[in-house]
Amino acid sequence: MQKTFPLMKGDIVMVHFPGKGPQKQGARSAVIVQSSSINLTLIQTTLVCPFTTVIRGLTSQPELAHSTFNGLHQRSALVYEQIAAIDKMAVQQKIGQLISEQLVSLEEALLIVFDIDVYSLLNG
Repeated sequence: MQKTFPLMKGDIVMVHFPGKGPQKQGARSAVIVQSSSINLTLIQTTLVCPFTTVIRGLTSQPELAHSTFNGLHQRSALVYEQIAAIDKMAVQQKIGQLISEQLVSLEEALLIVFDIDVYSLLNG
């Protein structure tokens, strides 16, 4: 069964997480962090970062206020340490998207999470 909407980087979606233990479980919001160009291929998985409404004030869990644009119903935080590859069929619906400034912040945080040294990459 095909999704009726494309998954784009920065989209905020509802996902069914089959997690166990400390991993997120059940239906919850997440942001697509995988490249849009990869999401548009026949690859059946995508990378997402789940949200939590338990705000701990951690720098590794940046907060987003709820809005009609992002589709969140309450203040939430991204849980970067739980980025997951999921089957695209686990995405139930798109509820919103990040604004451009938030997308830049997301990309900067991913560089930190994956310990990517951009300076070394660019200067060989």
